[in-house]
Amino acid sequence: MKKRGWIRILEATIAVLIVSASMIVVYSQNPSSGQETEDVVYDLQREVLSDIGMDSDLRLAALRVEEETSDDYNYIVLNDFVREKISDAFGYLLRVCDLDDPDFCKMDTYFYKFTVDFDVFVEDVVVFSELGDGEGEEVYSPKKVRLFFWEGGFPEDYCMDECVEAGTVLDCSLDSLLVLERICGEFDSDECLEYSGVFVETEDCGEAGMVCDDGACVCLSSCSTSGFECGTQDICGGSVDCGSCGLGESCLEGTCVVDGCTETCSNSGFECGLQIICGGFEDCGSCIDGTCDAGVCVDTSWSELVCVEEVSVTGPMCGVGGNGMSHHCINVLGHDGYNYLGDSDYISFPGVPCDSLYYDCWEYQNEHEISCSLNPACPSGYVQLSKEDCVVGPVLEASYSNLHYESSSSRWYYDLVISESGGVGVTLSHRQRCWLYVDGCESIVYDPVAKFGTDQITANGQVSVDDRWFWTSRHPQQMIETWYGEDENGNAVEVSYSIDTD
Repeated sequence: MKKRGWIRILEATIAVLIVSASMIVVYSQNPSSGQETEDVVYDLQREVLSDIGMDSDLRLAALRVEEETSDDYNYIVLNDFVREKISDAFGYLLRVCDLDDPDFCKMDTYFYKFTVDFDVFVEDVVVFSELGDGEGEEVYSPKKVRLFFWEGGFPEDYCMDECVEAGTVLDCSLDSLLVLERICGEFDSDECLEYSGVFVETEDCGEAGMVCDDGACVCLSSCSTSGFECGTQDICGGSVDCGSCGLGESCLEGTCVVDGCTETCSNSGFECGLQIICGGFEDCGSCIDGTCDAGVCVDTSWSELVCVEEVSVTGPMCGVGGNGMSHHCINVLGHDGYNYLGDSDYISFPGVPCDSLYYDCWEYQNEHEISCSLNPACPSGYVQLSKEDCVVGPVLEASYSNLHYESSSSRWYYDLVISESGGVGVTLSHRQRCWLYVDGCESIVYDPVAKFGTDQITANGQVSVDDRWFWTSRHPQQMIETWYGEDENGNAVEVSYSIDTD
């Protein structure tokens, strides 16, 4: 009897569990008021949390979060990722908690009071570990990543630090010779911390024979990578034997050259730059004005010109040498100059015998202006009347290609290129996305290096990134993104592009 009784109790318990599970399924599938907004919010929450759970870098950041403040770099990484994905029409709170967190990963008091009259949507994901490459980089520190969502944005007085006070971001210049630094501080109108928009030089790796890698100077540890062929050379502070030269050669500044070579920079036609002389490199100097192009100094100044033609306004006249012709044309007749036409020993003008020099007068006419450009020159037949230095601004263009929609992720993907064609370098600092059919714009994001690998657009250069994407629940929709920065002359610049999804 006892055995049969326990079996009946077990059967009843299983039946209760089945009924409860059925009720939960029915309840979860039951539509409620505001179902469309709720679906959009939950879809976006799940997408964000799924990306955090699947992406190795984001998962590792979640596992390494120690405190949910701007003092924790890993929390900033996650929060920046979430902020980029969410429209300003919504507010959010990101929590990253230990599984045994004593407050059960609840919303903090500040946001609880603010959202007391709002519908708050909550989703979470548990991140257990990151295996890395399997070579001792495994991380096991289970965390719950919880995302609170509500309509209506953030409180008017709310902002969050985007960086750690007194912290910096280090990067490398495009030529990998300089360490660049971006400083954390207050650079906009709110009281929160953000990174400055401009990188500044902190260390010259090239001077020490090193290169910049991931924001630090790294030694070039071999003769070949340092450009040496022979001799004992100082490589990254140490003496290294780079070998000896062959028969008939001698070592000159680390390069094997032919014995008895008499080539020089000047007799080889070089004015500047590092040139090959006698089989080795020779510094032929630098240009005072302009830049070095193939060993020759080339004027690269930007200026604007006024060009004119010298048009004769009188017939030939007799004159004398010295200042006589100039005085008569300019001071007596009021013209701009004179043309010497030759010796008049054998010329006789009608009614006026001439046994000396003859000339005519001219005036500046047909003025032609050349706007600010690189090393301009007057066209054929014109002379330069004036030349003024000018400050040219960059010519920026943003364009996209390969736009396509992936239904599995509800994302629009595209490739982005920002190019400069005015000959002026630009430093990008931040960007902002706006939506035509949704009120307001997203928060400003300071991430050019994260997107392009650099924040520098060199003169006449470009930066690009593939597989940029955005998510929208509205169709049709138009997304407008504007990039902001500063040119090398200190002027604020911006460039925009827009994408229509219809």
